[in-house]
Amino acid sequence: MKFNHLHICCTLLLLLNINFSQAQTYVDASVSGGSHNGSSWSNAYADLAAALANAGAGEEFWVAQGSYYPTSSANKTISLNVSVQGVKIYGGFQSGQTSLAQRNWANNPTILSGDINMDNDTLGNSFCVFSIAQSVTTLTLDGFIIKDGNANGQGGGGTLNGAAVNINAYSTPTGSAPIFNNCTFQNNFSKGQGGAIYVEAGNGGVAFPKFDHCVFQNNEAGSSGGAVYHSGYANGNITTTFNNCDFLNNIAGSSGGAVFNHGGVSGSTSPIFKQCNFDSNNAVGQHGGAMYNLGTNSGSSSPTIINCRFYNNSGNSAGGIYNNGTIGGVSSPTITNCTFVANYTINSGGNGGAIYANGSQSGTSNPIITNCIFFGNLTQNANNSEIIRSVDGAPVFSYCLVDVTSCLELQSGPNITCGAGMIYDQNSPFTNLANGDLTLPSTSSAAVDKGLNSVNSEPLDLIGGDRVSNTIIDLGAYEFENLGGLPIELISFRATYQQDKVELSWVTANEINNEYFTIQHSIDGVNFQDVEDINGAGNSTIIQSYFSFHKEPVRGINYYRLKQTDFDGTSSLSNIEAVKILDGKINAFPNPVINEINISFADFEKEKIEFAIYNIYGKEILRQQTNIENKLHVIYLNEVGSFLPGTYFIKIFNAPSGAYVHKFQKVVD
Repeated sequence: MKFNHLHICCTLLLLLNINFSQAQTYVDASVSGGSHNGSSWSNAYADLAAALANAGAGEEFWVAQGSYYPTSSANKTISLNVSVQGVKIYGGFQSGQTSLAQRNWANNPTILSGDINMDNDTLGNSFCVFSIAQSVTTLTLDGFIIKDGNANGQGGGGTLNGAAVNINAYSTPTGSAPIFNNCTFQNNFSKGQGGAIYVEAGNGGVAFPKFDHCVFQNNEAGSSGGAVYHSGYANGNITTTFNNCDFLNNIAGSSGGAVFNHGGVSGSTSPIFKQCNFDSNNAVGQHGGAMYNLGTNSGSSSPTIINCRFYNNSGNSAGGIYNNGTIGGVSSPTITNCTFVANYTINSGGNGGAIYANGSQSGTSNPIITNCIFFGNLTQNANNSEIIRSVDGAPVFSYCLVDVTSCLELQSGPNITCGAGMIYDQNSPFTNLANGDLTLPSTSSAAVDKGLNSVNSEPLDLIGGDRVSNTIIDLGAYEFENLGGLPIELISFRATYQQDKVELSWVTANEINNEYFTIQHSIDGVNFQDVEDINGAGNSTIIQSYFSFHKEPVRGINYYRLKQTDFDGTSSLSNIEAVKILDGKINAFPNPVINEINISFADFEKEKIEFAIYNIYGKEILRQQTNIENKLHVIYLNEVGSFLPGTYFIKIFNAPSGAYVHKFQKVVD
């Protein structure tokens, strides 16, 4: 068992503040009766917006599970906000709980929703769910799901950027430093930039938000930054920190499928990503499936990226990370102990399956790449750029495992340097490459004990294990740790997809003091949630068989493991099993649409797909076929310009896993 010493610090703080007592303000959407002044759970505010409107500096709000909205009106320009400093807002409570330690944001979902009409139709949703003004530099949001913002500008008066949270640090030299812990940002759409989050720091402004254990999932930007857009310009500076965050299935119509970092006109945007996972993000129109870093006009965008996983991301160029230092700008990230697998380009001219370094037009792009693994990244351009493409850049690789035979094969473009510690042309070093399990299986993996310790001072790897478990650091995002296995003899553990559910089965030969097993599930292979406890046999020397079902797997890769607990409370973990569920998905953007629409088909097998568009009355308006060539296939339709305003549905007929339907809205300009 691993311990940290945070509790010691907390105890000291408690002793220092022994005479300090702060009352909480309570919010509960289901409350009935009472004075609704927030003084207790029975007198809780029912409306979070009303509670925040009366907030005092440093006030702490405890919010019970339920859904909360920026306004009870249909005014899309209204956002949740505070006007004073230091407010802390905690979600995940059940009414009646008396301490922060009791809340559970996973089991008690607390939702900040832009669906102010509560009609599940995005057209009338709030432009931005939560806005943070220049005057507010300190704020904490902890334990919330922030969803369904729609920054489409329809009706006027609203933002086109940052549909979940908009952080304005323009001309704020003291620095805007909001904190987001344990938050999920999902299903937000911005017509412009930053599907979920938009951070602006111009005219000397400074912003350094922090996101810890947050998930960015299924967000979309019509332009760039499917989940997050940073805009540091005119001597502005942004240094956002992301710790243990997941970026999953976000889409940008242009560049930066998950994140776009822009430092322009002597501004700087250099965020820090630690122990983060980028999985299945797409830059549909241009570049950087997971991330785009742009330094232009003497600006800089050079993130620090450490212990991160980049898997199955795609863009026209650079399925993983596109770095562009141009017009005197700089884009030279430091990339350390990261794993790049199965990232790919989506058109015939695309370059840089994993990374692109562009230093053209008097710019600079010199990424420093150390202790990383590159395996199975793809490009459709036959110029040896599956790993990296360099145009007037000067990337430096050292202590990396790459699936090519030499540095010469690695190169696509001039000035790529391969330094010490390079490992070429190895078999897969991973536990289960086919299912996206990129952990290291044993000491026989070619990535174990092959890194350079001095470049990585992080104490933990991507899944929270010791970053150096032996004397030498491993390559990639994961450190191999021989935990000694379960204190049982586990013959097998299997996860199998069967008719919309996953069957978990395992067999033991011997058990000693085994009280119970816990089935754990994850959507990223990093953060696991308990699903079910199954009693063990205690002490047994005969074969025991167990099975159960997980009835709510997600589309994509599902990860499972067993946690075994003894009667004395000690526990151990099994290896991870992965199940890939490719039910396919379709998307349409922009949505709402005026004249032209793009339809994307993701995760369908290569085949001819037939689809049709229907109006709300079920009348077929258009029917076509398209040949699916890639994991992400996009078609363009201008016929919708002649459609009448209203709601329409796209339906796919002949996909292997059944029919799929997606809704979009046609509006007038």
